[in-house]
Amino acid sequence: MNARVAALGLAILLAGAPAIAEDEEEFEIDPTIFGYYVAISGGGALEQFSGVNGFDDGFGGGASFGYRAGEYASIEVQAEFLENFDTRRGAFSNEVDLWLTTINFRLHFPMGRFEPYLTYGGGAIGVDSTGAPAGRLTRTDIVFKGGGGLAWYWNDYVSFYGAATYALPIGSAKRYEHATFVVGAMYKWEE
Repeated sequence: MNARVAALGLAILLAGAPAIAEDEEEFEIDPTIFGYYVAISGGGALEQFSGVNGFDDGFGGGASFGYRAGEYASIEVQAEFLENFDTRRGAFSNEVDLWLTTINFRLHFPMGRFEPYLTYGGGAIGVDSTGAPAGRLTRTDIVFKGGGGLAWYWNDYVSFYGAATYALPIGSAKRYEHATFVVGAMYKWEE
């Protein structure tokens, strides 16, 4: 349910973008300033787990540290934690928690205060599964992810954003695919 609320928030942000942009054109904002940034986010995750049906969607948050290397490109290290993917069917109950650490590349499309972007990257995923009948299982493997978002710059250094990504694990964690929908805030400083 939390992921659907985050997706609705992102849709409202995207729908209201043109009206807000018209009101605030008098301010000169330059989101393309080179420099380091930190960001925090929170939202929901839609499970796309293969093999077992009936898991609830999860929720969680993340943090990023990155560098805006040019007008159209940046690179970041991101850590995410997602929890409460639960299922109960008769004697079978299970809870899955996920963590991801990835290196992501962003392709920016500056438009004044608004900046759509695409993101893609790869790294590690950890899976912690607890419940009956299997007990506790942990797995760590490789994950690839991609997606996009929309940032709104309050000023040259502070922005708020909504983003959607899809994670595609491989190896022993490959059944734990999921989509995330988050909102967050970012602070950037010049070199």
